[in-house]
Amino acid sequence: ITECPAGNYCPEGTGDPSNFPCEENYYCPAGTSPKDGAIKSYSCPQGQYAVGTSQSQCYDCDSGPIGQSGAFCAGSPSLPGNCGFGFYCPTNVDGVTEQYACPPGTFNDDNDSATQISDCKNCTAGFYCESEGLSGVSGPCDAGYYCESGSSVSNQYPCPSGAYCEIGSSGPTNCTIGTFNPLNLQQSNSSCLPCLTGYSCPTEGLSDTNTLEVCESGYFCYRGSSSKNPSIETGIFTQNKTQGYYGPCVAGQYCPSGTGYPQTCPGGTFSSNNAASCDICPPG
Repeated sequence: ITECPAGNYCPEGTGDPSNFPCEENYYCPAGTSPKDGAIKSYSCPQGQYAVGTSQSQCYDCDSGPIGQSGAFCAGSPSLPGNCGFGFYCPTNVDGVTEQYACPPGTFNDDNDSATQISDCKNCTAGFYCESEGLSGVSGPCDAGYYCESGSSVSNQYPCPSGAYCEIGSSGPTNCTIGTFNPLNLQQSNSSCLPCLTGYSCPTEGLSDTNTLEVCESGYFCYRGSSSKNPSIETGIFTQNKTQGYYGPCVAGQYCPSGTGYPQTCPGGTFSSNNAASCDICPPG
């Protein structure tokens, strides 16, 4: 009995082995004789390849007829090539290039230059990268949340009180002066409320009513004031609570501390500008 030659496989009863060349991009060592439907050819492992039919051996990825230094070989039937989008390919101690998927929170949009995990790019701020092996971001961050660079889920960080987070936010946007927001997970600037009557909101990002400043005596703060002693009358009085109205008390009015609307001095009394109370008119 003659042994089946390398580069061919020989089913039982084979007369001419040349009629059974090894399958393309696989290899067949001498004596490859499948029985009962067994494998006809052998796969080259990761880091090696075989090219064409009738191959009797595997080549290291950087050698052989089409080997390339730094190339990656996934094993049969793949041929030497680039590492691939979404992956990085380091070379191990044996000189074999191995392929690994970039982890969640990262991506790789370069097909051939990533050789270590640090070559995987952090997910773009405002977006998230949900799974491994990505060539680009998965999508924008959810409204009500924000995603810093390297986020792996669409709701990475909840938007805090005192701010709001629109879709695709890379960080919270503070409510402006004259407004506040006591709730988290807010999605637009409409969530920032005018400062409370009798108070002022002098800084951005206020959330707790305990941080608001009481309107000083001699001034009034109906809604939306950014100063506890507003020097210029601004806005008009309205029952619409989104309308700001604040300013100094003028002669004939009085405004004790925490006043929301200036009061008129009663008959027999008077006041000067910025008065906290009215004085009794002198006799005569």
